[in-house]
Amino acid sequence: MKILIVGADNENAIENYYFKYLSNKYTQENFFFFKAKNIFIDYYNHSLWNKVFYRLGISVIVDKINNQLKDFVFKNNPEVVVVFKGMEIKPSTLLWIKSKGIKLINYNTDNPFLFTGKGSGNKNIVHSLGIYNLLLTYDSSIREKLIDTYNKSSKILPFGYEIDNDLQYENSTEILKVCFIGNSDIYRISFLNKLAEEGIEIDLYGDWPKRKLHSKINYLGKLDRGILFSTILKYRIQLNILRVHNKESHNMRTFEIPAIGGIQLAPLTEDHKNLFIDNKEIFLYNGLQQCIEKIKYLLSISVTESKEIRKLAKERSIQSGYSYEKRADLLYKYIKDL
Repeated sequence: MKILIVGADNENAIENYYFKYLSNKYTQENFFFFKAKNIFIDYYNHSLWNKVFYRLGISVIVDKINNQLKDFVFKNNPEVVVVFKGMEIKPSTLLWIKSKGIKLINYNTDNPFLFTGKGSGNKNIVHSLGIYNLLLTYDSSIREKLIDTYNKSSKILPFGYEIDNDLQYENSTEILKVCFIGNSDIYRISFLNKLAEEGIEIDLYGDWPKRKLHSKINYLGKLDRGILFSTILKYRIQLNILRVHNKESHNMRTFEIPAIGGIQLAPLTEDHKNLFIDNKEIFLYNGLQQCIEKIKYLLSISVTESKEIRKLAKERSIQSGYSYEKRADLLYKYIKDL
């Protein structure tokens, strides 16, 4: 079977993990990768004029990407095409692919019903959902809405973790502070400032341009993925604040923090309750005051207790198969079922 993955090839694109594990493990199949997002980014960042043309709606880059995808499909003749997100792929192209008898799968790592920024979705996303044979999502409530809205098959494919270094929490020196790693939005700014107003000191990493932060919040700039896991390990507490598009489920940090042996303080959701044991492998908060109480508790425990929590969190991640290697097995099953 020939399987084509359409997406992006950069350090934050999870389709890289899927392509790597699928092609390495299921060698009886032929896997191809069409890097639609890379073509767009290369064009968009090439010059200011390109950005202006695209924003004015007079650029032909999307048409070029779709024509190249059609040529790629015609040349390689896949039986299944898996589109990750798909902002660059036009509905007409998907219909053309489907007319060749090719099965279509979409995996959107954002909420297709709620766009929170220019990178979270566009009209191609909205107008294409009804074309796919199978819609994958990380969130059960989104899955239900996809089924109700489009009368399509939809399944859950959770986020996971990929650790590309061999750090050991046993040998790390803890910084007895709260750390938050993530990009800004209005809710996160408000929540972090409220914690700081209550006397909580926070080290902050991510993209936070020109944000008004409390004096107890120490902004340390953007964080390269190469030092993500070592930074997670350095701190006693890693705070997780879900964004509006996944506030009832989980995010990537849900798995990345415990997998390396970090201590995670995360919102109370059904996903988090089902994935980890509260107050043993993860610590869940329901609102600001409970978050503060658990911060104070976690900062007060001994190093021995801290290491036990880290050990349990890491063991749960491994034993329950939360890695992208295992997620790739699940995606392969969905492909075969289709």
